[in-house]
Amino acid sequence: MVRATRRAVLLGASATVGGAVLGMATTTGSRSMRLVRAADEDDRPLSVALLASHAEQMEPLLDTVEESLGFEVETTALEYAELYSQLSLVLTQRAPTFDVVSLDDVWVPQFSTFLTPLKQTESYLSQVPEVVSALSSFPGESEPCCVPWLGNAQFFVSRPEWLARLGLESPTDWNETVEFAIKIGNAFGDEELAGFAIESLTPHQVVNSFLPILRGFGSELIDPQTMVPQLDTSEAIAAAEVFQALAALSPVESAATGEPTNTERFESGTVAMMANFWSSGVLASSSAEMEWESGPIASNAQPAQQSVPRQTMTGAWLAGIPAGSLQAARAREFIDWLTSTRVQISLIGSLLPPANSAAYADDASIDAQPELPHLLELLAGSTPRPRSPYYPQLELLAATELIAMLAGELSAEEALRNANLAMRAFLAREGVLDA
Repeated sequence: MVRATRRAVLLGASATVGGAVLGMATTTGSRSMRLVRAADEDDRPLSVALLASHAEQMEPLLDTVEESLGFEVETTALEYAELYSQLSLVLTQRAPTFDVVSLDDVWVPQFSTFLTPLKQTESYLSQVPEVVSALSSFPGESEPCCVPWLGNAQFFVSRPEWLARLGLESPTDWNETVEFAIKIGNAFGDEELAGFAIESLTPHQVVNSFLPILRGFGSELIDPQTMVPQLDTSEAIAAAEVFQALAALSPVESAATGEPTNTERFESGTVAMMANFWSSGVLASSSAEMEWESGPIASNAQPAQQSVPRQTMTGAWLAGIPAGSLQAARAREFIDWLTSTRVQISLIGSLLPPANSAAYADDASIDAQPELPHLLELLAGSTPRPRSPYYPQLELLAATELIAMLAGELSAEEALRNANLAMRAFLAREGVLDA
């Protein structure tokens, strides 16, 4: 039996920034934590920490775990910021709270030393895109500390039929994107249709909405080699101005229960273009209830300015065994089950993109989800965010200023200057950069 506990809370952006920057674990919400004694080690359930949305989508699949493995699995399902906070506390203290944890690929550099080395089989490595399997180690030459199980990627999506009605094709750069979004809004806005949308309910979403534009202007939050912040450049400021313009055209999101996110609006056909869109969203769109007859989705690499390569971004999730787990052998059995080809194929039915390339070639899955081969191409060609143990904190420092910018409190130049100074000061305090 699997008991899934879930806290379905949408945190306000500013509150989430404050809590996560401090690295404090929240103490509210349901979770499955119990003290462990050596005497009852064999009897206690295997404790697995998952992102809430993943746990919810996988619930029918998780119900088969005990039958497959012969032992009980108990899941703790947490929202993104809360999962990060819990892992920051539990992993660094080497507590026995969780036996398996699911990590966003950007968290791996921070937590790699608090996870049990986890050798991956050659057969599985051969079936995972190289860019994804490389995310399981930090530094790159070290032994893997986790195994990729979810192969999300971020890319640009559009509704070609909307664009075609105005004689337009998918934009190739960010200036065209703004121009086309304005034209679509002017033509169809009175029908409650939007030309472009961003996600902005959490700081993580705000930064993920900004990153494709920033990269499309040839910049990053930090230089991947030197770790020097890169937001005080003319390219970054130009990207922020485009972000402001597109955010102004975006439908406003509400954290109220039952209100649709902008991703859900795109899936239902009431948004024409998005950049912070993921493989999982394309799979979900196949079963979304359409509010408008908007035609099929086109998925492409992100727009980019002249001479800047168009990119997609990794959003893989990896499974690891905390150093404090008292059930490492069973934890490995669970991870082997989760990454087996059978279960990886089953993830597609849960509208989750697998990490295993073989799952994308399954004929029955392709019949149900014809976009699968293209999604694998987008994943295999994706680029990770800069790999740094400090990336989550840097993301939150940038989010603070971007949120103020979107609220009209700062100009694009002021916001990026503040963010750059805050990021540099943080890295200096950590000894990464000279003061």
